[in-house]
Amino acid sequence: MDYSVLLQKILLLVMIMAIGFISNKCGLLDSAFSVKLSRFLLNVFVPAMLLSAGLSSELTFDRRDLLQVGSAALFFLFFLIAVSYLLVFILHPKKEELGLYRFLGIFPNNAFFGYPVVAMVLGDTAVVYAAALSLPFTLLVFSVGPAILSGKKADLSADGLRSAVNPCTIASIVAVLLIAFPVRMPVVVSDLMKTLSNATLPLVFMIIGSNLATMKPEELFGKPLIYVFELFRRIAVPIAAYYLACLLFHDRILTGCMAILASVPAASSGILIVESRSEDPRPISEFVFKSTLLSIITIPAVLAILFW
Repeated sequence: MDYSVLLQKILLLVMIMAIGFISNKCGLLDSAFSVKLSRFLLNVFVPAMLLSAGLSSELTFDRRDLLQVGSAALFFLFFLIAVSYLLVFILHPKKEELGLYRFLGIFPNNAFFGYPVVAMVLGDTAVVYAAALSLPFTLLVFSVGPAILSGKKADLSADGLRSAVNPCTIASIVAVLLIAFPVRMPVVVSDLMKTLSNATLPLVFMIIGSNLATMKPEELFGKPLIYVFELFRRIAVPIAAYYLACLLFHDRILTGCMAILASVPAASSGILIVESRSEDPRPISEFVFKSTLLSIITIPAVLAILFW
């Protein structure tokens, strides 16, 4: 099994974070700019990324497969929600960090890490299953995600529901509709969405690097609880997900996709949510940074246990 793809992905993100880190130290980036850029990303770039995924999707299932994959996607979502809340209950982080741990336990970085690793281990055709399993997470990360991240109960009032309707939520719904009912769009529109999509991840990780530059070394490499949480969440949970899914679903590619997607680092999208609300972005930046670095160990460990 060739791990060079995984290592290249991790190295690329570390280098992008380094650019953000150095830019902050040189005065080219600051907190005010990061807040404005995050709001711009949430309202323009991320919706474009979601629409690009819908326009370029190659998801095709017959009715029987659709039922199985849909059931598996819902199982996968509720499983990660349950184990993330359970891990937080057991490890008991600080009260103000409860939402942070839950959010980053539930939402993985599937697009950048998950799909390439799935293709490497299970073949290119398995990416279709991985994309289908990721759909519920795409729908929820910018609608329910902010409430989870804040550590508060979801506001089901009219105002609370209105606040959950944002460009990312709308784009997620449109992307799902585009997958379900493919529409042929002009090439220039597809190219525009793809171009904006390609710029999203580098900008997000530059913001992470810029935030890390404002932290002291002891803050950056401290907090052993994050390492404990990540080792359980990215190794034990994927293995448990795989064996439990094998009892419920008989498609080994589908169950293999679940294990791989559960093992990838925490999603970086939470950075944009925190920054756009003018909250302190350093804790979540530190978490995503450590989760990404630890994936050098966690992903190969899961692959070695389940697929060798």
